[in-house]
Amino acid sequence: MNILYTNFHVAGGGGHDVYIRTLLKQDTHTIYVACPESSNLYQSLKRDNEANILPLEFPGKLSDGVNIIIQLRRLLAIIQDYEIDIVHTNGSSDNRLVTYARLFSRRKFKQIFTKHNAFPIRGLISQWRFMKANHAIIFVSQSIYQSIGFPVRSDKITVIRNGVDTDYWQMPTTIVSSEQIRLVSIAGTSRYKGWHYLINALKLLPEPVRCRFTVTIAGDLPDIATRLERCRGDWLPEQVTFTGFTPEPYSILLNGDIGFVLSDAVETISFACRK
Repeated sequence: MNILYTNFHVAGGGGHDVYIRTLLKQDTHTIYVACPESSNLYQSLKRDNEANILPLEFPGKLSDGVNIIIQLRRLLAIIQDYEIDIVHTNGSSDNRLVTYARLFSRRKFKQIFTKHNAFPIRGLISQWRFMKANHAIIFVSQSIYQSIGFPVRSDKITVIRNGVDTDYWQMPTTIVSSEQIRLVSIAGTSRYKGWHYLINALKLLPEPVRCRFTVTIAGDLPDIATRLERCRGDWLPEQVTFTGFTPEPYSILLNGDIGFVLSDAVETISFACRK
C-alpha cells in the first residue's frame, strides 16, 4: 500500500513535524510525504536523506487561484505517478486540495483527515467537505471531537487519544537537588503559546524569589524586538534562554524541573503530552 502524508506548514510545523516523522518509522507500507520546500519538515527530512519527500504547497485563499491550479496538477501527478492508495491530511488547506484532487484524479484513492486543533468547523460547505469528502476522520482527543461546532455521528469517526510513551520518557533515576527552579517549554514560540505570560509573571515576584527561577524555551528564535514587545520591554535575558528549534527535545526536558505551556488560543492536549 502506498500512503501519502501531507503537511501544510510553510515553516515550522511543531507537533505536526514530530507526528509525521514518527509515522515514517513504520515499514509496513510505502510512505511518501508532500510538504512545502520552505518547511522545516521538508528541509530536515532532506538533510536526513529520507526518500520519497515531495515538494508541494497548499494555498488556501481564493486570491491564490493560479497557484491552487498549479499545486493541484502537481498533486494529481504525484497520486498517479506514485500509485497512491491513501492520502492522509492534517489541516484544512491540505484536506481541501486533496478533495479537489479526488474530483479530477484518474486514480481512485482514500482520503483521511486527522484533526489536531480545537477550531470549530464553520460554514455548510466546510462541514459538508469534512463529513462527505473524507473516508475516515481521526480526532486526537475527546475534547477535540466535542469542539467541532456541529452535531455529528458517523462510523467513519475515530478518537485516538494523545498519549505519552512512558518507556521512552522516563523520569531520571537520580535527581540532584538544587536551589534553582528550572522551567522549560518545548511547545514553540508562537504568540498563542503564551511563553511571554510566564516571563511577565516572573517579573512580578520579589527579586530574591524571582532569582531562583530559570526559563528555557525551545522553538523558532523570536527576534529581540518581538521579545521586548511581548514582555513589555524586559524579557529577563539573565534568566531566560531561547534555544532555537530542536528536533530532539529530550535533553531540554531532562534538565528541567517543570514543563509549561500557556496556550491561549487553541487546544493544549498535544502540547501537554509533550511536557
